[in-house]
Amino acid sequence: MNEPANKSKEIVGEVGDPRNILEASRWPKHSANFSELTLLDPKNYKQAIHSVKSKNWEEAISQELQNMTKHSVWSPCNEPTNCKPLTTTWMFKQKTDEDGNLTKFKAGLCVHGFNQREGIDYNKVFSSTGRLTSFRLLLTFCSRSKFIVEQMDVRCAFLNGTPVKPLYIYRPDGYKENENCNIFKLNHSLYGLKQSP
Repeated sequence: MNEPANKSKEIVGEVGDPRNILEASRWPKHSANFSELTLLDPKNYKQAIHSVKSKNWEEAISQELQNMTKHSVWSPCNEPTNCKPLTTTWMFKQKTDEDGNLTKFKAGLCVHGFNQREGIDYNKVFSSTGRLTSFRLLLTFCSRSKFIVEQMDVRCAFLNGTPVKPLYIYRPDGYKENENCNIFKLNHSLYGLKQSP
């Protein structure tokens, strides 16, 4: 009689088992949506524009480029003599809600920061982050004081950082403005830089 109980314990602990509470929260509630979750995101710009959902990806790319233009992330320039421009790549992600329904197509432009050279493209790399204990202390204080805690997301907040040293990138795939220029000076940070906030 003890044997079946042990077997069920083993089964529940397996990864991917829908009876596992941690795993079950990631599973779609409706089996029709399961195929949506198994779709892979494009790995690069070429895959995105040649995929079945190319229109969705083109809209996501356009939205990201509009955000960058709005925040003056880069400006066209001549090829620099003192440093080599960095290459970029696109990252793509299909966002889903808690039920597994597809809600959004997200595109993000990333710099190949691994090509940056220490001492030439950047000096120090430091990013201050709060400790988890500080956050817990803050929540405890709010709870005891009966404060209302609200959460928010600042859109495009990452694009407000300013590089200390001049950085340049080659024209990103899909960027159609300033077609006579192939090199751009970064006025603000992009994802992937060593010194990004």
